[in-house]
Amino acid sequence: MKFLTLGLAGALLAGLGPDAVSAESKLFQEFKRDQAAGKVSTLPDFSYAGYRAGARAPEIRRTTVFNVTDYGAKPDDDIDDIPGIQKAIDAAEAAGGGVVFLPRGRYVVNTDRKAMKVLKITSDDIVIKGEGASADGTVIHQVHAFRNGDMDNPTRLHLKKSLFDFRSPSTSQGFMKKPRRGKLVRPARQGDFEITVDNASKLRAGDFVALAVVNRAVIEELIKPHKLDPKWKTTTENRAPSAELHRVAAVNGNRVTFEEPLRYDLDPEIGWQLYEFTPIENVGVEDILFMGNAYVPYYHHRSDRDDIGWSFIQMRGTDSSWVRRCVFVDASQVVQFALSRYPTLMNLVMEGNSGHHIPRSVMFTYGLLGGFLDDRAGYTHGPSVSWGSVGTVYWRCDSAGAPDSHAGRPYVTLYDCNSGGRIYCGGGKRDYPHHLHKLVLWNFRNTAPGVFYDFWQKNKNNQFAMPIIAGFHGEKATFEPGHVGVMESQGSPVEPESLYEAQLALRLGRLPEWVDEARATAKAMKTVKLPERFDFRTRSTRGYQYIETGDLDELLAEQCEISLFMYGTVPFKFVPNREKLAFTGDHVMLAHTVYMLMNVLARENTKSGNSIAARAEARGGVPGAEIILTSGPLGKKRVKLDSAPWFAAAQWMTEILGGELKTAEVRDDGRRLEIRLWVPLKR
Repeated sequence: MKFLTLGLAGALLAGLGPDAVSAESKLFQEFKRDQAAGKVSTLPDFSYAGYRAGARAPEIRRTTVFNVTDYGAKPDDDIDDIPGIQKAIDAAEAAGGGVVFLPRGRYVVNTDRKAMKVLKITSDDIVIKGEGASADGTVIHQVHAFRNGDMDNPTRLHLKKSLFDFRSPSTSQGFMKKPRRGKLVRPARQGDFEITVDNASKLRAGDFVALAVVNRAVIEELIKPHKLDPKWKTTTENRAPSAELHRVAAVNGNRVTFEEPLRYDLDPEIGWQLYEFTPIENVGVEDILFMGNAYVPYYHHRSDRDDIGWSFIQMRGTDSSWVRRCVFVDASQVVQFALSRYPTLMNLVMEGNSGHHIPRSVMFTYGLLGGFLDDRAGYTHGPSVSWGSVGTVYWRCDSAGAPDSHAGRPYVTLYDCNSGGRIYCGGGKRDYPHHLHKLVLWNFRNTAPGVFYDFWQKNKNNQFAMPIIAGFHGEKATFEPGHVGVMESQGSPVEPESLYEAQLALRLGRLPEWVDEARATAKAMKTVKLPERFDFRTRSTRGYQYIETGDLDELLAEQCEISLFMYGTVPFKFVPNREKLAFTGDHVMLAHTVYMLMNVLARENTKSGNSIAARAEARGGVPGAEIILTSGPLGKKRVKLDSAPWFAAAQWMTEILGGELKTAEVRDDGRRLEIRLWVPLKR
């Protein structure tokens, strides 16, 4: 077996043919030797990830049950269940923790788009638990979408709200504004557990701390041999923190020992300091199917409704927290962890329509473990890291989309036994690069044929600093050799099959029982039964509909506030009706129908002067409304309107609404397009 470390001038890639017999990786052999000798190895030790550093499965410590039906929530009655669920959470928090239990059935939430709410958890030992993540178990169905700002504000597309918001009150301000707990006075290296500070008198075993610095020198060192780009302003203007979250194991004088290894090399001249960090501990979500209404053709960064409308779980400032055995259907975003230590994501299934993000590790999160994540929907951003997260492990994840590093300088990340499409990057250029050193792809099975990877493209995306790649196989791919740190066994898997499992067994002496349990659960979840859902691609079901009564003008005016592009928005003007029209029916489906027709009309044909109007019109004795969408003046480019997938989706939703859709036509002046949608006012 060939094995090459690629030097600064670039080198040939090492590789074996697809029929080669795998043998124990030389990288792993080197790791074992270096561990025994106490040396820093090419491979970091990724075993320090997940709940209690992987030593055991998540544990419910407070077992008192708070059944949401005792607090006013009732499944299958189409009455909003947020008040009852929040009351049960509040009661559990007042009691010092417990299980907030949702018996089987469908719980509807956020049924009033004018009063969207978030379920807040702010204390230790709160576990949100259902009775199984399937159609026959516990279903939480969010009706309306979260909104995030006006159409001219680019930040409207960024996640701010999720249905369940676990949040330490201490994260209301940045951790570097918290009390200082010591300044580094002696060097320490990655893999060490001990640092020396100027004064450790305020530290005790069991304390949580953030070890942090803002100094561009850290970033400059960890992208070598590359250089900073002036466009990466967060770093070049010295506004990019580097940080690790730790728990103190012992204090001896001014020597502080942590429970987990350092990830950065620490130079006291750089200015590393310890700050107080106060997470909430042992919180989780399990055994629930989450369902959204993001069921129309998804388009990346088209609108806040596309990108963040149906977002379900966010954890910020947590320790040993988890989400496990859950299913997400027609969601925009699934789970995000920020400022968290040792979170676990295990046995999650993403189904239905594609969306924006599946699980994300962001904002200095330490040691996230994502295992057996099954993305069948093909989200734009697959298992993701960003904004300074360190020690992240995505293990045995299958994605119809692609792994994602979303800029913000993450460090020490393992994609282990994953499969997926083109390794993709995202995020704003100001926050590049996408990853510092120590990105490891271990036995990655590539499903995207014919891809060429240049991991440091000048003036483009994909800025990964010298990744380490072992056992890359599946569809053939080629690489720019000078921009890969290590390439071992290209085209054929290596042994051990899983680097995470091998390192965990090496540290603990054996693999813990939860590993086999997670494997068995993943197998069982392959056949999970989903609720009936709207699927514009197959027209096989009409899905669940939430019926409400509201002003039609307000609903249409809101569609005009939702953009059609992230930048260069195509606006629609709403022309008010002379008389109030009350619409009783599925408001979400009508909103989606109108929005799809807006896309049909404007995205390819015109950039301004578009309008929407409605008027009362009875048909066959049925009171109804005709909604008229008119384009602005047409440009030279013309697209057949009924050929777009948006039109097909609108057609079927119109049928479900009991309405009629008139094929797009050119008005008499030949310079404008018009679509007419009729719907009954009561269904």
